[in-house]
Amino acid sequence: GDLQLIKDMGGNTIRMYGNDANTSHRAFLDLAYKKGIDVIAGMSDFGFTQGPDNCLINDWYCYDEAYFFYHKNLLMGFAIDDFKRYHPA
Repeated sequence: GDLQLIKDMGGNTIRMYGNDANTSHRAFLDLAYKKGIDVIAGMSDFGFTQGPDNCLINDWYCYDEAYFFYHKNLLMGFAIDDFKRYHPA
């Protein structure tokens, strides 16, 4: 797949943009780690600009939204060992 192509071209790191916090990323992170590819994970701006309680309508107060979506990312694969460590990819 794409990760093998990236590896074959000499790539060793990929950057994720706007990942969906409602979707598990564990299988992807496991495969990237297995292939020796580091993953730099970003957070989608959905909660900050489009979600029902977004920062735009809350006078740019974003802490609660950032916490909520960061926590969801951890639950969806970015944390391992009972949430004691970040995924090594």
